[in-house]
Amino acid sequence: KVGNAVVRNRLRRQIRHAAVQLEQANVFESAPYLVIVHPPAVGCSMKELSSYLQDALSKQASIGISDFRTEPDRFER
Repeated sequence: KVGNAVVRNRLRRQIRHAAVQLEQANVFESAPYLVIVHPPAVGCSMKELSSYLQDALSKQASIGISDFRTEPDRFER
């Protein structure tokens, strides 16, 4: 876990905001993504988080991972 609930929720909001900005700038297509945050992210600025997210999405696109699920999502309702 990263920090307490307040810290985790703040990081969640910051990452969601960065993702919305990148989507609006057409940096990546809208799709479900799983983002794993490690403890050093707590000290990052919004600009740094956005940059790291963009780098991660660029790497994902460059290796050609689009949708690697082989079975329907069990959590979709």
